[in-house]
Amino acid sequence: MVKISELLFNPTRKYSAALYQSKEKGKTLYVAGSPERLLESSGFLKVGRQEVVLNRENANLVYQSLRDLTEKGFRVLGVACRKIIKLKENQSLEELMEDLVFVGFLALKDPLRKEAKRVIALSQQMGLKPVIVSGDHLLTVKAIAEELGLATGKENIMEAKDLDKLKDEDLSKIIEKINVFARIDPHHKLRIVQAWQDEGMVVAMVGDGINDTPALKKADVGLALGSGTELAKEVSDLVLLDDNFFTIIKSVEEGRGIFDKIRNITVYLVSSDFTELGFIFFSVLFGFPLPLLATQILWINIIEDSFPALALTLEKRERETLSERPREKKEEVLNRRVVFWMSAIGLVTILVELAFFLFYLKFNLPLAVARTFIFAATTLETLYLAFSHRSLRRKIIRKDIFSNSYMNLAFLFGVFLLAIGIYNPIFQTFLHTVPLGFLDWILIISCVSIEAAILESIKGRLFFKKGLHL
Repeated sequence: MVKISELLFNPTRKYSAALYQSKEKGKTLYVAGSPERLLESSGFLKVGRQEVVLNRENANLVYQSLRDLTEKGFRVLGVACRKIIKLKENQSLEELMEDLVFVGFLALKDPLRKEAKRVIALSQQMGLKPVIVSGDHLLTVKAIAEELGLATGKENIMEAKDLDKLKDEDLSKIIEKINVFARIDPHHKLRIVQAWQDEGMVVAMVGDGINDTPALKKADVGLALGSGTELAKEVSDLVLLDDNFFTIIKSVEEGRGIFDKIRNITVYLVSSDFTELGFIFFSVLFGFPLPLLATQILWINIIEDSFPALALTLEKRERETLSERPREKKEEVLNRRVVFWMSAIGLVTILVELAFFLFYLKFNLPLAVARTFIFAATTLETLYLAFSHRSLRRKIIRKDIFSNSYMNLAFLFGVFLLAIGIYNPIFQTFLHTVPLGFLDWILIISCVSIEAAILESIKGRLFFKKGLHL
């Protein structure tokens, strides 16, 4: 048997065809594709070794068999053939698609991964909306969706023929309810992506074929499967090497954790600088002596910008990131709530420490003692903030307060550098500090404790709201 010509599968035609020549049977056309499309072009039905006319009665039996298979989640291909007695010159295979003999079905089952249902549930918990967009039969996709735990009511499922009847603005109104799209062509995928984007959503599209490339390119994040075509990989933003949806969820989780770290470290470093700038501003404004000298500020920055900041980069990802809704596309790292929190840190620290500073000056204590007090209080306050910014979702006093060993070491190293700056004669000259007594340290601890109590209360009111992302 020799292949004479071939017609490759096309989403519009929904079938592939090949014409073969043999000595015994002559020319025969073989077709495989959408069962509905082939049945429309068939005039006969293969029953055993006989070919009978395809009438309404036996057609209904065929469609019932198709329904039974698709309801069980099988992907079904129809198979048909036709003997060609005479082939006209330059006649295309598409022109031969009539009076076919419908032979039967090819039923394929690609079982879901064991963890698939759990991963879909996890994605929904994270505020993501998984949507199945498939060219398969409606009942096949519905069965798979039900197995995954997705809602499959009438309002949750749409076929391509129904999608064609909707205008873009009408589709955008109902797009959030739909979990399953069936019998979808490439141009439908573009409309679906656009409809979600019109609602202000960030759309990630997963695909593997050439027909997926327009939608992959249109989506905010195009994800090509590692087993997919080279063209799909080329137009995509990322390639999913293991073809596992769970990898996407883990990537989103990791991304949220990285975002948290960037935000927490930025807030920690910037808010501490607010305090130092505030000391200078208020002192100049009201004519007070400077609470901190340049060398002392430099020493504090060496402590806060080194090991505590590095320890924050090694903080474990918080479990709360899984239950937060996705952020808005245009939301900044330092949103209004976070900026208010940074301002609160600077204001509270400045007011409390300046109050103690003026207390020292009122009782005619040496200016060097008052400055050393502020130097020590500000240093300990920055170390407290490092612990506080391990998480903005939790209180500083909790069971795992010492779980980050790097932060514990950073705290001890910071206290060590503070002690050197105050009690080492060489550094006393450089930093203009003087030794502090026991009462001074009681006041320093009291000062930092007051700041911590006020700031933790503010943090709780700002960030400890259930379901609110930072």
